[in-house]
Amino acid sequence: MFSLSKSAYIKGDQCIKALYLEKRRPFLRDRISARQLAVFSRGTNVGILARDCYPGGLDMSPKSPKMFGKMITETIKNINNPNVNVLYEAVFKYDDTLIMLDIMVRDGDRWKAIEVKSSSALSNTYYKDAALQYYVLNGCGIQLSDFQLMYINSEYTRHDDIDLTQLFKCQSVLNDIKTYQEEIRNNIQKFKTALNMSHSPAIPIGVQCHEPYICDFRGHCWKNVPKDSYLFMTAMNEEILFEEYNNGICTNEDFIRHNSLDNIQLKQIEALNNNTYYINKVSFLKMSGNTTGKIAYLSMMDYNKAVPENEGEHPYQPTFDAFCILYEDDEKTVYHFWEKTEETNKEAYKILADSIKDFDKVVFFTHNADVFHQIPNEDLPEIIDLHSVLIKADFFHKKIRLHFTLKNVYEGVKPGNSINEHESMILNNSDKFFIKECLRKEAEAIKEIFNEWQE
Repeated sequence: MFSLSKSAYIKGDQCIKALYLEKRRPFLRDRISARQLAVFSRGTNVGILARDCYPGGLDMSPKSPKMFGKMITETIKNINNPNVNVLYEAVFKYDDTLIMLDIMVRDGDRWKAIEVKSSSALSNTYYKDAALQYYVLNGCGIQLSDFQLMYINSEYTRHDDIDLTQLFKCQSVLNDIKTYQEEIRNNIQKFKTALNMSHSPAIPIGVQCHEPYICDFRGHCWKNVPKDSYLFMTAMNEEILFEEYNNGICTNEDFIRHNSLDNIQLKQIEALNNNTYYINKVSFLKMSGNTTGKIAYLSMMDYNKAVPENEGEHPYQPTFDAFCILYEDDEKTVYHFWEKTEETNKEAYKILADSIKDFDKVVFFTHNADVFHQIPNEDLPEIIDLHSVLIKADFFHKKIRLHFTLKNVYEGVKPGNSINEHESMILNNSDKFFIKECLRKEAEAIKEIFNEWQE
C-alpha cells in the first residue's frame, strides 16, 4: 500500500486539510463538475497522443488499484531489461509515495523522464509535480539523464497530418526540480503525519480554497459560511476578505463598519443581503444597444481544442461543432440548428456567417473572445458578446464568484431557472438530441438575460 500519490501530494501542497479529507473522508467531496471532467478528458487524450513521439513502448498502467504492486515490480523488471527502451505510465513507489510517469525513454545506461501537460504554458504546480516524481525516481535508484516537461506549442500550425515534433515542446526541468527536493521530503513527512491524525487538521478557509485549483471539499469547509457572506464579493482582494473573516468579522454589517468600501463594493454587499444581483444598467444599455431591428440569439457548442483537427489550424484555436439561432419571425419563435459533419473549421465559420448575415444584431455568450475573428468584419452584423458586456457593466451575483458562466449568470438573474453546464455537451458529444436541447435552452437564456434590462 501507499500513503500518497502525485495528485494527493499536489492536493496536500495546496491544503493539508483537503488531503486529509481526500484520504479519510472522501464521501464529503463535492460533485465533480462537467467543466472539470472535460479538463480531465482533454489531459488524458493529449497524454496518449504524446506517446506517438516515442512509439513501441510498454504500457505499465494497472487495470485496477489491486494491480499497483504487480506493476511496480513489472516496471523495475523492464527498467533492468536492456531490450526495453520505452515505457508508458511507469509505476514507482518510494517513501510511501506512488507515481506513474507518462513516458520513460532509455538513454544509454540512463533514462529520460517525460511528463506530458495539455496546456500551452508551464505553471509552478507543474514544476512541483515533476519535482515529486524526481524525488521518487531518485529514491528508487533510477539514473536519469534528463527530466522534461512536454507541453503544447501554441504557435504550431497544422499542415496535412499532425506533426508531433512541432505540436509538442519539451523543456528540461532537471536542474530546477532538484532545488525542490528538501521541500518535497519535508512535505511528505508532514502529510503522512497529518493522515495519521484522528481528525482533520484545523485549517481555516482561505485563498487555498480556490488556488491553484478549486478545492473538491469547498462545500464541506464552507458549510458554516453565511449564504450572503461578503466572502462572495468579487470587487475586493480575496486575501483581505479571508483575513477579515478569520479574524472574527463574520457578518456583512461588521465588515462594512471595519472597512472603507467604494460604491461597487457596497452594491455587491447590498446584492448579497437581498439575495439578488447588481448591474450598472446605464453601462449595460450603452454597450448592448436596444432591441430594435432583427435580433438573433446565438448559442454555440464552442471550445478550444488542444490538438488542431484541420489544415491551417493551431492549438486552442476557437472552434465549434454546433450552433443554435433563436429569433422572432412574424411573432413566432424560430430555432435554427446546425451540426458539423465533414466541414473544416473554416467552412463551419462560413456557414455561421451565412446564417446570421440577414440579422441586424447577434447576441451570444462565450469565454472565447476570439470566436468570431475568423469571419471578415464586412460579413457580420452587429455582434454583442454578452459575457464581455456583463463584465464591463459590473454584473455581480454570488454564483459568479467561482465561474462567470452563462449557467451561473442565468440562475442569478432568473432564480428558479436553470440550464446545464456548457461542458456537458462536450462530455455527451455523441448525443445529438441532448446537444440540440442544451443549445436551445442556452439561446433562450441568452435572450432572457439580454432583455432583462432593456427599456
